[in-house]
Amino acid sequence: MEPLEDAGRDVDLLAAIAALTLKQRSVVFLAYWHDMTEQEIADTLGVSRGTVHRNLQRARASLKEALT
Repeated sequence: MEPLEDAGRDVDLLAAIAALTLKQRSVVFLAYWHDMTEQEIADTLGVSRGTVHRNLQRARASLKEALT
């Protein structure tokens, strides 16, 4: 893969993440950049694990749609 292609994908990913809601960005950040479990994220954010799970599912669906 060419370096310019990688840069374009990075820009697309950043734009897709920026389009998420704040709650969705928060769970994505904690899950993927800090490798936290849903329960750890819930404890950190002071919400239920179900709320984290829903936000993570919605974020993944939005990212998949934006990046395909």
